Amino acid sequence: MSVAIIAQGGAVLGYLARNRRDARARELCIPSFVSVLFGITEPALFGVNLRYRYPIIGGCIGGAIGGIVVYVTNLAALGFGTTVVPGIALADPAGNGYVNYIIAHGIALAAGFLFAFLLGAVFERRQTADGSENAEKVSETAGQKVLGDGVAGIPSGNKVYSPADAVVEMVADTCHAVALRTKSGHGILLHVGIDTVQLGGKYFDVHVTAGQTVKKGDCLMDVDFGKIAEEGYDTSICLIFAELAEGYHVEREPEGTVRAGDPIAAIAK
Repeated sequence: MSVAIIAQGGAVLGYLARNRRDARARELCIPSFVSVLFGITEPALFGVNLRYRYPIIGGCIGGAIGGIVVYVTNLAALGFGTTVVPGIALADPAGNGYVNYIIAHGIALAAGFLFAFLLGAVFERRQTADGSENAEKVSETAGQKVLGDGVAGIPSGNKVYSPADAVVEMVADTCHAVALRTKSGHGILLHVGIDTVQLGGKYFDVHVTAGQTVKKGDCLMDVDFGKIAEEGYDTSICLIFAELAEGYHVEREPEGTVRAGDPIAAIAK
């Protein structure tokens, strides 16, 4: 059991290694791993491994490999009650028991780490592919009115604001598009730049998540339009009325220079 526990700790470290730049991942994983060292698995299992799926698989594989080492080295315990670091006190010292205890736990930890890390690459590649495919469909149709009527503008600043009181329905994995749903049921899509899906989220800093309620004028994202332009992309922002409630249509304001909060279009019956 002890090697299975430390293997789950290794899986936590494998997840952390893949997300080392994420401050929230560090806050979650480091205390969870420390708890594992003293035989407490709940933070690791429920806070990380089960939540993100692939670490639990990596941990199980690591535990199995550790179990093989225990069997091969004929490692035995003198009692029950403690595991992992404190558990070494219960290891049977016969036949280099203390050394084998450390070796078995080291191998289980390393295996849990390795398999979680490798499985993470597979899971993340699949998620990225799915997200990119959906994002590409949005990019291809944004300028063709396939998704609905709308307006477009060239930004003068680096912030993108919500055009209405709404709920965030979707944030593209590549961060260049946000879908909103107004209280009246109208679907609105903000598509930032043309073909910017190819940037993979670079230069975008989104401040909202799906399910979040926003007010008109709330900042949805910061965008480095200068960098995007340097890479050769059109920086136009498309406001697309993707799904209007029955009986409604879009009325656009005349072309001109506007500031944040100025009307550019209205949904009318």
